[in-house]
Amino acid sequence: MIDANHVLWFASSKRKYIGSLNPATGRISEILLLDKKAKDPFALTFDDFGDIWFTTRNSNFVGRLKRPSQSVNLISMPNKKLRLRDIVITTDKTPWAIATEDNQIVRVNRADMPVTEIETPNAKSDFRQLATTSDGKLWFTDFEFGTLVRYDPQSNYFEEWLLPGGVNSKPGGMAVDKDDRIWLVETGKNPNRLVGFDTGTQTFLTETAIPSGAGSVSHLHYFEPAGEMWFGTETNYVGRAKVH
Repeated sequence: MIDANHVLWFASSKRKYIGSLNPATGRISEILLLDKKAKDPFALTFDDFGDIWFTTRNSNFVGRLKRPSQSVNLISMPNKKLRLRDIVITTDKTPWAIATEDNQIVRVNRADMPVTEIETPNAKSDFRQLATTSDGKLWFTDFEFGTLVRYDPQSNYFEEWLLPGGVNSKPGGMAVDKDDRIWLVETGKNPNRLVGFDTGTQTFLTETAIPSGAGSVSHLHYFEPAGEMWFGTETNYVGRAKVH
């Protein structure tokens, strides 16, 4: 991900650090996670204060990297079996993360860092991507059941929609555009398909095959100035989709 100074930030799971690349100088800086148990930083997101929140894939931490001091706070999860993946910040500045096992989503109180684990309806779910819309609701994909799931933190209510590709759609990359529409890729289809969902009308908009077939698309990145979704594929292509 890229900050306001056009510096690229990334996670190195293998080498246990959060890194930054300055495109003007080509210099890479590494911020190590000093706790030996925090082995594998995975997903990153900025908050409104410029700090970076992140998950560790298998070692059960949510972390905060404070800038510019580069100090790192690590929060251990109460459930030691969680495998955390994506993380987002909702409009009320709350960090949320999602786990691929034990069907849980995790809320962090940023003020004093306690953690709340919220159980999701289906124990066999396999969650991959997490997003949030401007109303503070959380959206995530269920790889196991081929659904798009919404969680409302205010009402503690879950709702889900079966994707156009059905239970074998295997949803991968997902992102939200400026109009709060969800865009995701059905990786279980050959070729993979880009699917749009209008969160206002709660209806699916489009189903567009990716020309190369894609193999699998794990991540979508929304570039608002151009109204485009960018993605990489397993067929050695970089893709761009005009969404508005």
